[in-house]
Amino acid sequence: MPSVGRKVEVGLHFINADGTNKVHLTDSSDGLIGCYVWSPDGTKIAYEANEDIFVVNVDGTNNIKNLANDGGTTDDFKPTWASNDKIIFESVVFDKDKRSFRASSFKE
Repeated sequence: MPSVGRKVEVGLHFINADGTNKVHLTDSSDGLIGCYVWSPDGTKIAYEANEDIFVVNVDGTNNIKNLANDGGTTDDFKPTWASNDKIIFESVVFDKDKRSFRASSFKE
């Protein structure tokens, strides 16, 4: 547990193996980061947070993009990259009676 008054950075970071070039990749409002995966070309990371899927450039220059922003009707998780630069992830879909159904989706 962090000490009182200490700044805590929650999220996903990129850092060189020698400890240089630390880049904070995610916004603190994303909450805790779940599963994350590198793109095939190594330039992006897809990750899950707050039951949604996000993509961010590893150099920290691109805005985070919420791919599954659906108004809270699904919980999305376990992203992975397909070879054609699409992201595949699992969803739990809720109907009006709060029953859940599992599905798979993909986004470009």
